[in-house]
Amino acid sequence: MAFLAIAYPVIESSDFEWIQDIRKLHDRQFDLVNPHITLVFGTNKLNLSEFTKHIQSKVRTFKSFKVTMDSAKTIEGNSIDDCHAFLIPSVGFNEINELHDLLYQDELESELRRDMPFIPHLTIGSGSKEEMTVLVNKVNEQRISINGNVGEVNIISFDGSKVKDINMLSLV
Repeated sequence: MAFLAIAYPVIESSDFEWIQDIRKLHDRQFDLVNPHITLVFGTNKLNLSEFTKHIQSKVRTFKSFKVTMDSAKTIEGNSIDDCHAFLIPSVGFNEINELHDLLYQDELESELRRDMPFIPHLTIGSGSKEEMTVLVNKVNEQRISINGNVGEVNIISFDGSKVKDINMLSLV
């Protein structure tokens, strides 16, 4: 079982529904987890108690922050059929980056993927490069602006088929 740290941004219900409508058609993880920003990717290096303690120690002084997701971008994975469509925040980008880097310090430093740069994002789709490029272009044509707030970090588990919310840690 892997543990992750994610943030569910608090956004307007109409924006949530818009994202979910897209995800339902394009995101393989639609049925697993609600729209989220991944801060620590799946790891089993620490047990739940150790992972929770680590995340708590890092977020206890981190301030909540606003996000505005206003562009989409195609990100290539390991193959032409493994691409993703990301909503990218202009507001909150630096804070997400900072929080991600903070959480990968100390006990989780060895888990940081140095072979690919971290891009703050909320995934809206996955599939072929062609499919994701079409999706991103449609989203960007709409000139979206989804405003919200990140006020907590959620610890979740993933066993390969099911996501379980375990703990919610409030930001100050």
